[in-house]
Amino acid sequence: MVIKEFKRICRLCKEGFVSKSHNKQYCPICTLEAKRNCGRKYYYLHKEKYSKERDKDYHRRYNFFWKKKNKEKIYAQGVIQYQIKKGEIPKPTSLKCNICKKQAEEYHHPDYNLPYQVLSLCKLCHREIHRKFTWGLKS
Repeated sequence: MVIKEFKRICRLCKEGFVSKSHNKQYCPICTLEAKRNCGRKYYYLHKEKYSKERDKDYHRRYNFFWKKKNKEKIYAQGVIQYQIKKGEIPKPTSLKCNICKKQAEEYHHPDYNLPYQVLSLCKLCHREIHRKFTWGLKS
C-alpha cells in the first residue's frame, strides 16, 4: 500500500508543506497557534460561562462553608504555624520523615483535637496516610 503525500499551503503563514492527510490546513509549526486561536474564539463566545465574578462567588461560598465545617482543622493548623513562627518547633524541612526517613516537607495531625501532636512527613508518605484514612485502603 502506498501512502499518498499531499502538497498543501498553510492558512496562517502561507508557506508550502507536505502532509499525509488531505484535510490539513496548517503546517506543523502553525498548528499550535491555530489551536490556541480556536480556544480563544470559544472563550469569547462563551464568556458568561467563564466569568471570574461567578467563580469568585462560588469560591467565596465554598470557603465559607468549608471553614464553618472544619474549625478544629483550621485551629490545629494555625497553632502549628504560630509555633513555627515563634521558633518553638522547627520547620518540617529541617526534620526527617517519621516513616521513610527521607527529608520531611509537611506536618501531619493524626488527631485535630490534639493540635500540638504532629508527625513530620515527606509528601509521598503524607499522601499515602490520607489515602488510607480517606478511602480505607490497605496496602
